Amino acid sequence: MKLGMPTLIEFKTLEQNVDLCKELGLDFIELNMNLPICLPENLSYQEIRQMKNEYGIEFTEM
Repeated sequence: MKLGMPTLIEFKTLEQNVDLCKELGLDFIELNMNLPICLPENLSYQEIRQMKNEYGIEFTEM
């Protein structure tokens, strides 16, 4: 079973969410497309792919 977390509004960047996800030993982050840090104009697929490869964390879309 894989466990994950939602994108937290308290953080200003996706990297902060990734750090917490990794620290907690979770497998994925659910991207909330209603949050400014997750909007396509603020976040590129290249960035997501790089974080996925670097941290081994998956991303889902809400």
